[in-house]
Amino acid sequence: MEATDCADNLLKESVLQALSLPSSLDNNFNVISSPVNDAYMVSCADCISESLARILLKMDGTLECPTCHERVTMVGPVEPLRRIYNLVSDDTDNQYGHEEKKENLLSLFYSIANTVNQQTTVPTSSKSKRLQRPSEASMSKKSDILVTSRSSSNLSKLSSNPSSNLSKLPSSSLSMKQSSNASIHTHSTQSMSTLPTAMVQGAAPQPQLSSIKSPIQKNKEFFFVKCFPTYRRHYQYSTHSKFLKAKSKTFIQTRISPGAQFFALLSPRKWEVYEIPEDPSKPPVLRCVGKSTGEYGPNFENLEKPPMNELREGNTNANDFLKKLADWEHLYCSISDSYLVISGTHGILRVYDLGYRGRPVYLYASNFPIRCIDVSPSSELVAYGITGKDRVSGAEHALIMMHKLNFNNGLLFKVDSTTVKLPYRDPINKVSFSTDSNYLSCSTALESRFLTVLVKDAEHPKLVMKSLRTLDTSLESEGITDIKMFDNSRFMCVTSVAFNASPIIVDNNIALTNGLETVAQPKLVMKLSEVGTQIHKCAISPRNDAVAFVDRNGTVYLMNSTRMDQDHKRFFIVDQVSNAFRERESASAMFSADGHRLYLVDRKGILYVNDFASGLPKDPEITRCKPLER
Repeated sequence: MEATDCADNLLKESVLQALSLPSSLDNNFNVISSPVNDAYMVSCADCISESLARILLKMDGTLECPTCHERVTMVGPVEPLRRIYNLVSDDTDNQYGHEEKKENLLSLFYSIANTVNQQTTVPTSSKSKRLQRPSEASMSKKSDILVTSRSSSNLSKLSSNPSSNLSKLPSSSLSMKQSSNASIHTHSTQSMSTLPTAMVQGAAPQPQLSSIKSPIQKNKEFFFVKCFPTYRRHYQYSTHSKFLKAKSKTFIQTRISPGAQFFALLSPRKWEVYEIPEDPSKPPVLRCVGKSTGEYGPNFENLEKPPMNELREGNTNANDFLKKLADWEHLYCSISDSYLVISGTHGILRVYDLGYRGRPVYLYASNFPIRCIDVSPSSELVAYGITGKDRVSGAEHALIMMHKLNFNNGLLFKVDSTTVKLPYRDPINKVSFSTDSNYLSCSTALESRFLTVLVKDAEHPKLVMKSLRTLDTSLESEGITDIKMFDNSRFMCVTSVAFNASPIIVDNNIALTNGLETVAQPKLVMKLSEVGTQIHKCAISPRNDAVAFVDRNGTVYLMNSTRMDQDHKRFFIVDQVSNAFRERESASAMFSADGHRLYLVDRKGILYVNDFASGLPKDPEITRCKPLER
């Protein structure tokens, strides 16, 4: 009896120790950890006390995580951890109650063991998959946690109903958060209620990072944990057949939407948009096409004339406007999950609605040539860079024009324009919105500066970060070729094609700015010299743990690191696409919304899919990525 009580006490102490979370602050504002009964998850996937989170919460709804020190948002309570705490802490002198509590603890840990054993031997038959349907009633609404065993050889003798085991997976896996026999992989999501969206009738739905609830998605998450970043299944689809053609068709630019739902192919006079199926084993489907004349339709054999109610604006008279439209050519494009935006010669900018077979809804003619363009993931803002002249002094200035699209009952009725004047004469060569559409990052052409503008209030933009200049006058230098912000809006990835200019990851320090006149200076976090100095494109995983790079030769690299501010990182070569002499012709890269797949589209119109959640490493269709020697 004494041995049983001793084992029960040890079990209770170990569980309480595992439930120790950041709970309070001392007089020196140091974080104190202790067992808590109000476990709460934040968007970085860490768990803290809800009372501490309420104390640290700022006016803008964010807080600094006491564990990883990142700016995060509150997700929701972790009910399984709270129930475990109440179960363990419920100490009574009643013998019957004591035995009942001990039985519950033992059954809880037996369910953990059976769950781990079940996960390590995932059946492949359809009959076994039907038995693996979990109970969604016990799922957390904000996050899902998957436990994979590192040492499960001693658990093979335990057996139970697979259905009941999987139904207890969230609660049991949460209880082993700090156990040495399991590793925890979290998939957290930020609240999407604060993101501005353009709800257009008939427009394509915008995918969001949502909780994983279906059994198929649970298996996908398990496969991803086992495979990423070393193993993946590779798919390749060609949008244009080369049969009986002397030369394959090439495009001047390609783009993939932020949700990896569409990709666009741009030629000087035509454009095409394809829809990417959710199932990577299916080829892309042609969504809509169009021409520079404004004609649009589901394919080139069934084109319609541009509508008469297209909103047209510009600073030129009617005759000049028609002359520009007669012979303009496409140069740049950007695509969201709702709209395609194309800019070209003579300062022409046009917006197409993907929900209405590519119908043009907005046309603008600028007096200055457009050097770069981007549309926000929320489909509300269109930004492009120009070099304008001061009317009084005649001096040139780098300008960013932003157009806010306003809709009423699904129809565009007004566009508000805002000019962002930068304190440099160096022209803008790259603009890029953050995933939450609150920040606009840009870079200059000659001095290779990169800056960040806060555009949460589009009518009052504010410069919040700028870097020092780096001058490279070599003929082969392209300067900064891509700039992307992580989902947490803290880190940024900057790529270049220049001498001794490897890709870098910087901390923008925007969260440290105070006051209206403060402009942050970025801090170098990581220099990725392993991938070389000729990187054209980069793509950030929504999990913030991986970055994909595409170099001039078409080699696709993948860098994986659990924390971007740590030195531990791994590099792999995952694919090979068509090469590109200039950045504009390089392949586009984008991760799926759940981070399971990496999509690539090159200038030949070929879609490459690298699925890291298609199976287990032992499956015959799964191939290994080539590790990059450091």
